[in-house]
Amino acid sequence: MAYKLLWVDDEIDLLKAHILFLEKKGYDVDTASNGYDALDMCQKGNYDLILLDENMPGLSGLETLSRVKDLHPTLPVVMVTKSEEEDIMNQAIGAKISDYLIKPVNPTQILLSLKKNIHSREIVSEATQTAYQQNFGRLSMQINDSLTMQDWMEVYRTLVRWELELQDVAGDMKEMLAMQKREANIEFCKFVRKNYMKWMESLVRHIQDEERPLLSPDIFKTQVFPALDKGENVFFIVIDNFRWDQWKMLQPEMAELFNVEESMYCSILPTATQYARNAIFSGLMPIEIEAMFPELWVDEDSEQGKNLNESPMVQTQLERFRRRNSFSYHKINDSAGAEKFVQQLPSIMHNDLNIVVLNFIDMLSHARTESRMVRELANSEAAYRSITQSWFRHSAVSDLFRFLASTDCRIVLTTDHGSVRANNPVKVVGDKNTNTNLRYKLGKNLSYNPKEVFEVKEPKRLGLPVPNLSTTYIFATGGDFFAYPNNEELDGIIARVAAGEPEYDFVSDLDGFGHTFWVISDKKDIARITELVGEMPSMYIADGHHRSAAAALVGNEKKLQNPNHKGDEEYNYFLAVCFPDDQLHIMDYNRVVRDLNGMTPAEFLQALSEDFEVEDIGTDIYRPDALHVFALYLEGRWYKLTAKAGRYDDQDPIGVLDVTISSNLILDKLLGIKDLRSDKRIDFVGGIRGLDELSRRVDSGEMKMALALYPVTMQQLIRIADTGNIMPPKTTWFEPKLRSGLIIHELV
Repeated sequence: MAYKLLWVDDEIDLLKAHILFLEKKGYDVDTASNGYDALDMCQKGNYDLILLDENMPGLSGLETLSRVKDLHPTLPVVMVTKSEEEDIMNQAIGAKISDYLIKPVNPTQILLSLKKNIHSREIVSEATQTAYQQNFGRLSMQINDSLTMQDWMEVYRTLVRWELELQDVAGDMKEMLAMQKREANIEFCKFVRKNYMKWMESLVRHIQDEERPLLSPDIFKTQVFPALDKGENVFFIVIDNFRWDQWKMLQPEMAELFNVEESMYCSILPTATQYARNAIFSGLMPIEIEAMFPELWVDEDSEQGKNLNESPMVQTQLERFRRRNSFSYHKINDSAGAEKFVQQLPSIMHNDLNIVVLNFIDMLSHARTESRMVRELANSEAAYRSITQSWFRHSAVSDLFRFLASTDCRIVLTTDHGSVRANNPVKVVGDKNTNTNLRYKLGKNLSYNPKEVFEVKEPKRLGLPVPNLSTTYIFATGGDFFAYPNNEELDGIIARVAAGEPEYDFVSDLDGFGHTFWVISDKKDIARITELVGEMPSMYIADGHHRSAAAALVGNEKKLQNPNHKGDEEYNYFLAVCFPDDQLHIMDYNRVVRDLNGMTPAEFLQALSEDFEVEDIGTDIYRPDALHVFALYLEGRWYKLTAKAGRYDDQDPIGVLDVTISSNLILDKLLGIKDLRSDKRIDFVGGIRGLDELSRRVDSGEMKMALALYPVTMQQLIRIADTGNIMPPKTTWFEPKLRSGLIIHELV
């Protein structure tokens, strides 16, 4: 393909030699002697690049440049002029000139500028692919010959470097690199299996081991305390779930602000927050935290948030090392929180140590799994990195680092763990108490293929808690994730039936929800479904307990009325809808209250502070982000309420619920509302209405305050049922909702 150029110069006849040179190189060159003709030609045809003189009669080069950019904003323009005035250069650069050449120029200068502005992408692409091909064999040898963790760190750096260089390159090299990464993962897993136990034993027993890499509990001792000992003011910033490739996208921007030094460390297993980040802040392995500070350790099966005790853990580490450093701890979950923290920065600069946890990347990582829209936006690792870069550039976090760059402080920036895009399910069968994490499992009755996992039958040797004597930990490797076997046969029957024509398929005019309904009529299918459902150990009534109880009462009444009752009559049965637990979403169920039981707003907030940490969030809507955290809306402002330790019982299936905590400590204790079903001072708002419905009802004057709760989990619901308890009223709001009137069976 011939590239088309436009050369604009009032002395164009003097440039014929240059034009002939370019034409011999395969370029199609049009010429113009003034800006007006050039603009007319730009309107009539398309050009790949414009060469533009500055000193022309009529329209100057800069004026022509401005009008060209109005017509074609992305068209590259190279200024070729005798003008060496700095002001002209500045104006040209400000107008986003692509290059600036001073006459006289030789043809090769022009050719170099063309290659830089037109051909750079293809030249870089070709050169990058060639370079990777040449280094492919060397990298493969590096993977196979890696004997130490330092070797593997270098391999990782190299793989990430090539991944970043190839991400915008078309061709087969990315597939080759992906293959090499898979190979490296396999070999690295072998290396970890061989050495991890030895590293952990040396760490737990405090034995010197020069081959052991830096691990999570070492971070404060090796990176933070030495800086504090030098009298430096330290900001310790943890970006949750942050990978090396994401860091390399941010590094150039950081390098503009700071002198950057890089090093790597290894996260402990499991890398989940409960284990790895708590190990960082405490300087201890999880089993040591559990033994020394049981009040700070949160068991795997606890509904309590796993990162709520990070500040006290830091305090314990400082005390163990006899340090008297003042410190602050801050966790930032959203842009509003980041902006508020930036405003607070001057007031905390007197501390020796300030700790900040940034949660955005972790939220993004989880959203890639949970949100279809985010999956589309971050459908590749390159897109995922790009979102990370955009977040940093356009969020208040950038302001945070710019402020710190203006101060005399040291920043220790790290993460607690990274993420892997898992795509290969590995079958694991466990009991109902088995944890839900996709990358690690622990339990006493796990069934799995030992060849497919990293198996640990003696967790204590790895510094991990042992809930039961027979507890085993297993870890996924590479791109594997753990999956429970679902009822594939039942799913297959339903999928086959749903592939046919539905009985009903419509969108309701009342609420805009669609309904599609199929009938299973084959007697063999019905019989087999009956058998499969009968094999299920438990069925849980998640919603509809009132109508289920009513149906049972009607059936009993019919039984008493029938002297010839045999047990197979129609009234012995009632219709129900069964959902797999992963297809049912529990939403928050929130409260609005008409008055403050005689208290002023200030008195009410003061009364709350007895049982809750009360934080003024501001006017922006605040949504609870963890168990035992509530959102209060009062007089136009949102408050974060965090229940204090000792005010709830996480071991009690009912006591752990936020609905129980709020009912006992707020509604009953402070507001005198004892019966949620009958008290007219309280109303309930389903989560589907959004939190703005809460503020609307308060702002309207109808209600005095609103309380938003963290949603009940499916695990909590199942635990309540398994322990023979009944869910408290007004606790759950389920989606989807069914138009159950589609199916009515009349008893005759």
